Amino acid sequence: MPARTSPELRIRHGLRLLPDRDGPACVGLWARDGVMERPFAPGSWPQRLLGRDSVAGCMRGSPDLIDPHDFPDVPVHRTAAPETTVVEMSAAGRLVSPYRMRYVPVVTVRDGRFAPCRDYWNPLALGRTGADAVRSAR
Repeated sequence: MPARTSPELRIRHGLRLLPDRDGPACVGLWARDGVMERPFAPGSWPQRLLGRDSVAGCMRGSPDLIDPHDFPDVPVHRTAAPETTVVEMSAAGRLVSPYRMRYVPVVTVRDGRFAPCRDYWNPLALGRTGADAVRSAR
């Protein structure tokens, strides 16, 4: 995907990669020094992932635990900062058992790569089994 692609198209492209289980392509969307923040991560879960390698490490075990099938509702909101986009999305898939959850990531795209991203979601909504499975994959 060209570096000059709009943040919205880049985000939608990334969401298409998840059901395809293309982890390397997903990680390739991140800047080398990109940061993912998860302000509501519970307990010992990392609230801040520093750099592409850290994001890759977090994603590495997820294909065996999280199987997103679809992102049926993805409103994208532009901000006054052209590089920063707010996304509301819902995901549907399977996490040890079926799940449906709402997310609100705030994504900044610089030079065609995800840089800062603050991901608002509630991992406790996965239930104890799902949350324990994701926690053990880290």
